[in-house]
Amino acid sequence: MPKRPDDTFPVPPWEVNSSHVVDLLGGRVRARPLSGEEALKALETLQKDAKAGDPEALARWGHYLIAHLPSNLTNREALLGFKTSHKKGCDAGTFFLGLMFLRGQGTAQQKEKGIETLLPIAFKGHVNAQALLVKAYAQDADPESDEAHQALYWARLAGAAGEPTCAREAGLFYRDGFGTKPDLVAAQTWLSLGAKAGDCIAQYELARLLEDRHNPARDPQEAKRWQREAALNGDVNAQYRLGLACWAGRGETVDLRQAVRWIARSAEGGDTRALVTLAGFYQTGNALPLDRFKALVLLKAAAKRGDVTAKAGLPVLKAMLTYRENRQASKVLQHYPDLKALVETLLPRNER
Repeated sequence: MPKRPDDTFPVPPWEVNSSHVVDLLGGRVRARPLSGEEALKALETLQKDAKAGDPEALARWGHYLIAHLPSNLTNREALLGFKTSHKKGCDAGTFFLGLMFLRGQGTAQQKEKGIETLLPIAFKGHVNAQALLVKAYAQDADPESDEAHQALYWARLAGAAGEPTCAREAGLFYRDGFGTKPDLVAAQTWLSLGAKAGDCIAQYELARLLEDRHNPARDPQEAKRWQREAALNGDVNAQYRLGLACWAGRGETVDLRQAVRWIARSAEGGDTRALVTLAGFYQTGNALPLDRFKALVLLKAAAKRGDVTAKAGLPVLKAMLTYRENRQASKVLQHYPDLKALVETLLPRNER
């Protein structure tokens, strides 16, 4: 059994159901989240129903356990509940049982058994099961293998049913020739479907495709629109590229303030290239005031996360600063292990 479950197959978020209360002032019925006391009572009721053998309750209770209280003991309890729920014909129980086999949580990881468990409900139209099958078939598959063809098949089905991440995957499969011949027109169709549904990665990949010189439907202006949309929706790659475009003035005037703003947002999201670029701004006084201490902190943060460029540049920058400043930079990193907090401290939002 693996020490950690395979996070390629994530556990869906678990939330307590909303309830409906009467708004006496407005005379309307409105949905609101449960209060803390109501949520605890709902959990107690759910646990009681699960112990009584209700298949839906078993699935929901097991979901709660693996999402919020994972341990060797609770994983086994959840797995047994999912098996019982599955035997009683509950699709939710079947879905989570297949997920447990794929993740290797509460049991040894069994990819084939997970796929076998999920296939019946996937053929019935269970979109989340279809999405899991995409990942299961695509994992470590050769681009021309039957597994790749199966991944594309399920990605198309789930994507057409409105699952944006699967529409995106179908687009990337067509772009890269995974399970099919490369087809940029089909790739654009599927990426557009995911992008319009709000998937920020699909928006970013669509922007890249629309910039591609080999794409017969190349459209640089539309590419800019989708890249900005992806950046606004939190895609760190789009934020970084948009920042560089503002810095270089590609297609428009140079805007250093916007460049710093977008690159800082990308750095907060974990993009080490953005950390290195901000460090370069501070080190040279280009776009940001000259401050080699802040440059050192950012470069150390990027190097700590494995960035090769940062590791190569550290010795030169360290030599420019005193021993005390080098030690202080290390203390700052220890005090702010979270990148978002670190970047906001070094570069407050009101200075961007």
